[in-house]
Amino acid sequence: MVKLITPIGMLITVALLALYAAYAFWTAHIDKSWIYGFLGLLSLVACYGAAMLRVWSQYLVYLLTALFIAAWCYSVYAAAAVGFFSFFFSSRLLAIKALAPGLVLVMLSCLASWNAFSHFRRAR
Repeated sequence: MVKLITPIGMLITVALLALYAAYAFWTAHIDKSWIYGFLGLLSLVACYGAAMLRVWSQYLVYLLTALFIAAWCYSVYAAAAVGFFSFFFSSRLLAIKALAPGLVLVMLSCLASWNAFSHFRRAR
């Protein structure tokens, strides 16, 4: 059996960062947004650093996680402020179900940060 150099937890982090990068580049292309292009590039750099187990990559993972969670929370706040949930959903349960995929992504982001934190904490 082949022993992996990169631990499974870090591979999960790399996979999530690759998904971030793909989404950011797609959004940059569709919206013609240089900010999303920059975030995609930052995600790719973090992806490479995490895959190669570079210590500096953990800080990029933390930054990208914080930015993603802040952006998601702001989008939920903005949608609630303009009455999106009360207009499109007949009950609070349906609105919560609509938010579930984003909440799962938030939890996966936290998992990626935790994986990076625990790996590099043990490496010290």
